[in-house]
Order: sequence, then C-alpha cells, then structure tokens
Amino acid sequence: MEVDDRDQDSWASASSHISLWSRDDDTLSFESLSLTSVQSTEAAHSIVTDGPQSALQYNHRTPITDVTVSQFANSLYILDDSGIVTWNYGNRQNSIALQFPPYKHKLLSAIIYSEHFNVLFILTATRAVKVLNKDFSEVHTLKLPVEQPKVSCIAFNGQTHQLIAGCLGGIKIFDYRQQRSNWKVIKPMAQYQLVASNSSDYTEGVWIRHLTVSTTMDWLIGFSGCDLLVYTFDAILLLNMKRLHYGHVTGCVFASTLKYFVTCSEDASVKVWSESGAFIASFSKHVKEVTAMIAHPHCPWLVLTCSSDATIKLWNLITLQLEYSLTSSVGGGRLMGVVNKNYFYVVTASSVDLLEFNHFTQFWSLSYCKMSQLLLVLREQKAPQILARGADGSVRVYSSDAVHLTTVLPSHHTSSLMGVAYSAATHVLCTLVDSEEVWMYSTRFNPCCRLGVWHGEMFPADKLLASVLPAGIRLEHRMEFCSICACGAIIALGMFDGRVVVVEPVEEELKTIGYLQAFVSPITLLKFDGVLNTLICASNRGDDICIQLWDVANWTLSSNVQCGSSELVDCALLDNCMMTGHGNGALSLFRLSDSSSLNNNTVYTDDSSEALVTSVQSSHSYMLFASSHCSNIIRLWNNHYVLLLEVSLATSLHGCCFLPGQACIILSLHHHLYKLMLDKVLPQSMLILQKETIETARTSITATDSVIIDDLTSSHDLLTVQQYLTGAGAMATSQIPEQKELSSHDDDVRSGDMLLLWLLYDADNE
Repeated sequence: MEVDDRDQDSWASASSHISLWSRDDDTLSFESLSLTSVQSTEAAHSIVTDGPQSALQYNHRTPITDVTVSQFANSLYILDDSGIVTWNYGNRQNSIALQFPPYKHKLLSAIIYSEHFNVLFILTATRAVKVLNKDFSEVHTLKLPVEQPKVSCIAFNGQTHQLIAGCLGGIKIFDYRQQRSNWKVIKPMAQYQLVASNSSDYTEGVWIRHLTVSTTMDWLIGFSGCDLLVYTFDAILLLNMKRLHYGHVTGCVFASTLKYFVTCSEDASVKVWSESGAFIASFSKHVKEVTAMIAHPHCPWLVLTCSSDATIKLWNLITLQLEYSLTSSVGGGRLMGVVNKNYFYVVTASSVDLLEFNHFTQFWSLSYCKMSQLLLVLREQKAPQILARGADGSVRVYSSDAVHLTTVLPSHHTSSLMGVAYSAATHVLCTLVDSEEVWMYSTRFNPCCRLGVWHGEMFPADKLLASVLPAGIRLEHRMEFCSICACGAIIALGMFDGRVVVVEPVEEELKTIGYLQAFVSPITLLKFDGVLNTLICASNRGDDICIQLWDVANWTLSSNVQCGSSELVDCALLDNCMMTGHGNGALSLFRLSDSSSLNNNTVYTDDSSEALVTSVQSSHSYMLFASSHCSNIIRLWNNHYVLLLEVSLATSLHGCCFLPGQACIILSLHHHLYKLMLDKVLPQSMLILQKETIETARTSITATDSVIIDDLTSSHDLLTVQQYLTGAGAMATSQIPEQKELSSHDDDVRSGDMLLLWLLYDADNE
C-alpha cells in the first residue's frame, strides 16, 4: 500500500478538548492524539470546556465525494475523484488504498464499510454496486437487469447485516452471504455475493435519493425530494410524509425516547415531527442549506446538524432550543457521521474534521425561566428537594430523586423577590416580597396556595434566645425585613435592627419562637446548612463584613468571621472550613478551629466584571466546594485551598447546587435545569475517596431515598371546592388534607386530582 503523495504535509492539528480524567474505554484507542478539552495549567488544575470541540483536521488535496468509518482499524475511508484514501486517525497516517488512472475520473459515488464482514460496499457512477475486501480488491459486482430501476443510494443495516438500496419507486434489500463453492481465485470474501432478499411495493412519484437506518425502531428511512418514507426491515411502507420542507430533505433522525422525527433540508430549516407525522417545531438558526444530521450517542434527545454556513449546531428536542453552536471549517460541512461514542466527523469539500462530543452537562428538568438561586432542602428520611428561585419572581420546588416538579409559585406583582424560604417538614413556602411583607404559601398544591400575609409588627420581640451584646443592653427594634431562610421546620427572618427572628409555621400562622440579637446592623445574608445544622448570618459592620455561625440545636454562637470589606455574595460550609464569594470576584477560605480562631486565605481573585461570583455551594458527600461566576465558569475546590477543576460552559450560567448522594451539580442553563456529571470531569478515585471519608461521620439530618408511609387514616376533613375558591386566603393548615406517601415523589399532588376527590366527596355527602 503506497503512501499518498498527494496529501504529504496536509495535517492540521486543531486545539480541542478531551477530559484529562477520561477512562480508557471512553477514549479513542490511540495515544498520539493529544486533545485538550481539559488543559493542565501552571496551577496544576484542569480546564474543561463543555460542548463539541475540534480534535483533528485532515486536509485533502482533491474534492471529497464520500467518507465511511472503520472503528476496527481506527480509520476513515475517503472516497475522492481518483480513488480511495485511508486515513488512520490514531497514528495520523494516510495512504492510497485504491487509485484509478488519470483518464478515469469520478468512477465512484458512495462508500459504506461493514464491520461484520470487513468489506466495503461501493456505488459506482454507472449505478452498479461493487464489493471490496479488506485488501481493497474487488470480489463481487451487483448488476441489476435493464428493466429494473437503477440504484441511486445505498445503506448497510448493521442489525440484520443486509445492504439496502434506494431506487425509483422504493427500496431493495440484499443479503450478503456465501454462494460460491468452487473458487476460481483465492481472495478474502471471494465466495460471498449480494443476493436479492426483498423489495418494497412500487410507489408512484418516489425516488429514494438517500437512506438511513434506525436500529432502535427497526426502520428504514428514505428521502425522496421533499418527502420522507419509513419502511420496516421487511420493506413494508409504514409512513409517507409529504412536503415536509420547501427544499429537498437532506437528513433525518428518529428520537426513540421522545418519538420524534427530526429532519433537515436545503431550505436551511430543521423541523420536528411526531411519530404520526404531525408538525411540532421548526428551527431556523442556520442561514444556508443544512447538509447532514446525526443523533447524539449519549443523549437521544440531542441532535447535531452541519450546514453550508460553516456552523455545527446542537439542538435539544426536549426544550426545543439551540444548545450550542460551533464554527467549522471554511465552506461548511457536507457530510457528518459518528466515529464512536465520543467522537464524530464532519466532511467539507476538501477536509475532514474529527470532533469530540465533549458533553458533560445533561438535561435535568424544565423551568422556562432563568433561575437566579438554587437551594438544597434536606428532609428527614425522605429524598431531598431543590428550591429554585426564578429571576422573574417565580419559585419552583423539584424532587431530587424523581426529577419531578413538585409545585410552582407563579410570578408575584414584583419582578424580583428579596428572599425565599421553604420548610419541607411543614409544607410551607415563605417569600420576602419587600421589607415589610412576608407571604406564606402551602406547597401541598400545584400551583401553591397562599395562606396569609405577615408584617414585621406581627412578630413580638419578647423572648431573647441569644445575644452577642453585653448583658442588659437593649436596642430599639426596627420591624423591617431584609433576609429570610428556612432551618428545617422553622423560618429565620433577618431584620434591619440586627435581629434574627425565629418563627414556626403552625396551622395558618407563623408562631414566634424567639429572636437572636446577632448584630446591630442589618442582616444581609441568612443561609442554613442542614448537614451541620448551622445557621449562617452575615452583616455589614462598619467597613468589614462579619459572619456568625450559630448552632441551631441550642442557639449558641460557634464562630465569628471577619471577611473584609467587599460585598458578600454567598458562602458555604464544609466540615471545619468556610468559603465566601465576594462582589469583586474574590473567593476566600476560612479555617474554623475549636477555639473559634480563624485563618483567612484568599484562594482566588479576579476583578473583571465577567468573573464576579454568583454563588458558592458545598458537597459534604465529596468534600468539594463549587463557585459559579458570571463568565459562565464553574470552579471546583477542595478544603485545602486547591483548585481542582474549571468548567467553561457555552452559555450563561445563573445558579448551581450540588445533588446529594450523586456526583453531579444542578445548573441553570438555557432557562432550564441541567446537571453537570462530575464523574466525567474528575477522577473516579477522587470521588470515591471523598465519599468514604465522610460516610463515617453522618449527622442527625441526612438525605436518604427512603420514604415514610403515613397512616392511611386521617383525622382532617377534606376541603370543598367552595372553600378552596372563596377562602384561600384564610385557609388553615389543619384544613389541608394530608397526602399519602405512596412513593418517593411525595408531596407531588396535582390540583386536578384534588378537585376530583373533593367533587366525589361532596357527591357522597349529598
């Protein structure tokens, strides 16, 4: 086999990305391919970029006609005007496999490789099908009778090991099996032939120009102009969808999980159709013809398209949105295909780009809103929940184990909220609308039902739980709110006079337990750590920001932290240390000793506006801190000042939250919720080690998957429809029917089901 002189010095290595911590079975089987989706820096941490990234580029000197991939040989077979060139992407070597004389031009039009038989099926310019063995020697030629229509395209069914041919009027199916017993020549696969097996009924006005195989549904999908035809593996026509686009259909993918057809066309559009052929959505982000389409191997609800506008786009079929756009080679892609579960290729007129899927984030749940804050809510002996606070003033509660929206609180009359607190034990949600009002809701319904409105003067300051002031000193109370958070079954309200008022939801009221005199200045931040059972209070005291850590069990002050003069955005606890994020982009780590003495170490500072900290979260399961920034970056830290990983996202990041018991972080991206899989970007050994470290030190508040089954006999009376419609504002918690814990989706009660129960109850009474 000769080395291709046409393509000497035609290599171009692109800067791309592959995880530094990828397992052996997740990477290509070549060591010389040096990709950079995780880049080691001088600080010994790694930088990960999410989204498709270019890995290698091969420049061809002549126009490319077609390309097929052989995973067995780690090679791409490139069909051009002069013959076939083999490109081994493992060792970056290319060689001529088959070359015709100069006077023979454009003899071949399509090429397909079969892993099962280790042969190449080639469609010639005269519409004959030839078979080449592993030595690129012709072993069989299929010539149809003159009266039969010519073959216009071919595809290989890897499940049934059959060759599918598209032609005028429908499709033809051929078996490739051993036929010859007497060999004239000794060649590999010389005894095998293509034998006609089945064919579809003739369909008037159909000329199949392109074929694709859906092994998940056992379908053969063909394109005929603007129409799409679906056949079974037995060549029976199931569906004929006419005039899907204004231009010719160039690609199709069937998303089996959603039962959607996705088509692309020369009219620059990408459209989504139901299984029966009904129109669902249309995407028009491409500005030139869309030439090819593939399905994502890991996420069946994602599809990728390439276009003549030199872009590659990633589409989400659940949210029906564009997730990612990448600029490809000049001239745009003409063909694309999957190399393996981690890589795909895009073919331009004279080059082949090898790209990595590089997808670390997965869709988690719908929100249709930018989430400015995500909070983890732990519950005793029940799966935790996630409280999502929207930028438009709405609030949503999600079940962490079922990925299920439990309830939603629509937007208030104001576009933003000062704070949100959710007590899962009492099913009460409190929102701080402004400095004078707290609105109380019941989360037993979807949407939430308002129980009442509370003002500052309704909370008497008659019981002092603890104070940092000298004995006998009392301050004049200012009945205005500035922060709020939930501490298990109770609610903590931060006041402008430096108090923390502790209240407990009882029936339709908020009963005052007492108050803490934490500061003399307004409390700007309240946050509760359910694992450590600690309440974090922060206030601007003069030129410094002071943070106090209170033990909720006995209301004692455990630590007092001075963290500089910059605005405090968020903070998080982890064992005996605390990380704070500030408005100037600085991140500080504090060591908390038994004697309450503190050591401050600023671990990261970036004064640029794009690097401002938006949230700081911690994972007690893996002993990690996570900080999110305005520059669409998430940084992972351990409790020893070490930056482990920096994840760069392709779109704006609004909030993040660790999911307990799982190696993932919930993110607010594309106005929906996604999860970042840590096991794909961090070493598996590190995650396991960190988890085992804290398993021996569980606290009284834990998050488990078990669910308590309540007693089926309830003493509460059911509400009538009239009471619900007219007396929602005065409805008492004791009147709300207790929900039966039938699964881990507890508290996921739909209002429609409740109305039906109430109607049946009234009918029985009548």
